[in-house]
Amino acid sequence: MSSSSPLERHPHTATEEERKWRYNTVSFDDVEDIERYAPGGFHPVHLGDAFAEERYRVVHKLGFGGFSTVWLARDEIEQSYVSLKILVADASNSCNELHIHDHLNENSIVHSGSSHTIRLLDHFTIEGPNGSHVALVYELAGPSLRPLYGRGGQPGGHRRLQGSLARKIASQASQALAYLHDSGVVHGDITSANLLFRLANIDEWSQEDVHSHLGEPLKEPIFVASENPAADLKSAPEYVVESAQLWSLDVRSFLEDIVLTDFGISFKSATPPADGIGTPVGYSAPELIFDHKSGM
Repeated sequence: MSSSSPLERHPHTATEEERKWRYNTVSFDDVEDIERYAPGGFHPVHLGDAFAEERYRVVHKLGFGGFSTVWLARDEIEQSYVSLKILVADASNSCNELHIHDHLNENSIVHSGSSHTIRLLDHFTIEGPNGSHVALVYELAGPSLRPLYGRGGQPGGHRRLQGSLARKIASQASQALAYLHDSGVVHGDITSANLLFRLANIDEWSQEDVHSHLGEPLKEPIFVASENPAADLKSAPEYVVESAQLWSLDVRSFLEDIVLTDFGISFKSATPPADGIGTPVGYSAPELIFDHKSGM
């Protein structure tokens, strides 16, 4: 992993309201909460960083969530691109997502739907200034179905997917769910954001090709609030990176093949959570809504 020089304090004079923040705000909208670059939170990542004995090198940023950042990385051994998901330290002690994948591997069954669930390729631990972080290496896929509904010129060439493709995707999603249920797993968060298109011929791209297709990574420096002596200069990266927009790829990069991803709140069907599941109301079965057990 490449080293980084410490952040410098910014000469901005903080207001009373600002003094409770570790860092000055950034102008990017599509970035993680930088206040979570603290013990127990996100691991600071820079473009070009390499992990797992230099095997996975960070090329671009794919996204983020409340409990992780996700990076486009090059597997230097397999000469392929992967999705590198790095969890916050507080969520790494007992990584439910990894437990679910282990369960699926240990209870492997022959099922057509297994090819439509995301493949976990590798996992390892990163020791950093904010703690120990589980890193999950997935096959690269994306974009999700969610942003494509409102974008012309994408699969189908209309604001909605062509009927034949929509039916094909629905069938593949159903197969993925059937596979999980036959394996004793409930996904718990079936939404269009967790159904991703597979991509074609991406592994052949050079880093220059990646930047040509996705755009150069947009970076903005992080500055520590000058009036906050509690802020740790080592906890944050030198800059944040805006997420790449995979839906901007040429339509020819998309396969008519989807995978179900994100097992962060999945569970074994034999031991459902007592307080319900996190599926948004719009995607929940009626009985869950009536029983007030869906994510409200």
